[in-house]
Amino acid sequence: MILDGPADAALTLAEWSSRVVARRRPGLVALLLPADTRGLPAALVKPRSTVPQAWECRGPQCLPPVGDVETLTRELNVDR
Repeated sequence: MILDGPADAALTLAEWSSRVVARRRPGLVALLLPADTRGLPAALVKPRSTVPQAWECRGPQCLPPVGDVETLTRELNVDR
């Protein structure tokens, strides 16, 4: 999972990250990438937004971004 967004968002990336970590799904790796992160491999470069976003990825393939932490939390509770 890739989490990224602006540092000044109302609900910060750190809050998103803590909600993801609280789910403790086996095999889940969450990368917290603030908007000013540079020099990333192409698979980790995602379109920037004015709000935090999350991408669930398997290898280099990612689902569309989730821009709402409540939706993300619900999706993390679904077995895939």
